[in-house]
Amino acid sequence: MGQWAKEGMPLPADDFVYEPIGAGIPYQELNPEQSWEQFNINHELTRKGIEKFVSDYKSTLRKAS
Repeated sequence: MGQWAKEGMPLPADDFVYEPIGAGIPYQELNPEQSWEQFNINHELTRKGIEKFVSDYKSTLRKAS
């Protein structure tokens, strides 16, 4: 159990202000009515994640020795 849980999961004080670190994530307006194929989902981590998923899935299909 983590320290926060051990302390009863207290909420921050009313005057707490979160100070973000690093670059912000730019907001992009998207049209949810458009076809999913129109969204740009190209990203190296997405590609690697899909490749890993496919590899793991294929490994479950191998015949037992």
